[in-house]
Amino acid sequence: MFDWSSTEGAAKRAANKALNKATQALFAADSNFQKAAIYFVQNDKPKGAATMLQFLFNPETITLERDSGFKTQATQGKDTPAPQEWTGTGSKSLTIDNIYFDTYFMNVGNKKDAKKANVRKYFVDRLEKMMQAVDVMIDGKQVKRPARVLFVWGEFMKEADEFNGSGWYITKISTQYVMFLNDGTPVRAKVKLDLIEATAPDNDKANSEKTADETITITVGDDGNAYMAIMSAGGSPSDVTKICKKANIDDPLDCKGKTISWKPGEKL
Repeated sequence: MFDWSSTEGAAKRAANKALNKATQALFAADSNFQKAAIYFVQNDKPKGAATMLQFLFNPETITLERDSGFKTQATQGKDTPAPQEWTGTGSKSLTIDNIYFDTYFMNVGNKKDAKKANVRKYFVDRLEKMMQAVDVMIDGKQVKRPARVLFVWGEFMKEADEFNGSGWYITKISTQYVMFLNDGTPVRAKVKLDLIEATAPDNDKANSEKTADETITITVGDDGNAYMAIMSAGGSPSDVTKICKKANIDDPLDCKGKTISWKPGEKL
C-alpha cells in the first residue's frame, strides 16, 4: 500500500524549504520594496512599546467593511414587514489577514552560543503591546482607552489617508504558530488582525501627524547583535545594513554598546 503520510511529510518539508528561501531573500530585500506597517497615532504610544511594527511579508488579503446601522423591527402578527429603523452609520472595520512573521534566520545571543529567535517574543508580543491602554485627556478629564494605530502600506493606505482617519483600535489578534524548532521554539507565525475605526477625542492636526517623524535611538546590548536591537525597536530587516552603515558599524553582529539612531520610513 502506498504510504500517503510520507508523501504529505515530503510535501510539507518542500513547502517549508521554499518559504525559508523566500524569507532569507526578504531579509536582504531592496528597501524600495514597499512593506506594510503599523504606527502609533501621535501621543498614543504605550510605555515600553515599539513605535512601529513593519511586516516582513505583506498581508495576503485586506478587508474593509462598513455597516449602515439598520435595526430589524418586529413583524409578528403583521401581514407586511415593518419598516427598518436606521440607527446611524456604523464605524468602519479593517481585517488584515495572513500576515507572516518569521525568525528562522534570526539568531540571538553571542556568536558561539547563538540560537534562533523566538517569533512570539520578537514579533507577536510586540504586536499585542499595541493593544495596551493609554492615558488621554477628553473634555478636560484624564481617561484610559486603547492606543490608536495607523495601518500604512504604500499607495493602498497612507498615514494621512481618509481611510486611516483618526486611527484604528486593534480589537483582536489571532495567531497560528506554524513552524517550530526541535526544542519547541516557535519560529514562524501566521497572524490575523481585526481593527475598528477609532473615535478620536479631537480632530486636530496632531492626530494625523506621522509618528515616523520621531527619531529612534537605541544602544546595542551585551550580545552585540545590532540586527536584533533594531528589529526589537521596530526597524525594518532590509534596512539593518544601511542603519548600521550610517552609524559607522562594520559588523552588525559584533557591536556591543554602540548607539544607533534612525527615523522610521526615512530614505537610507
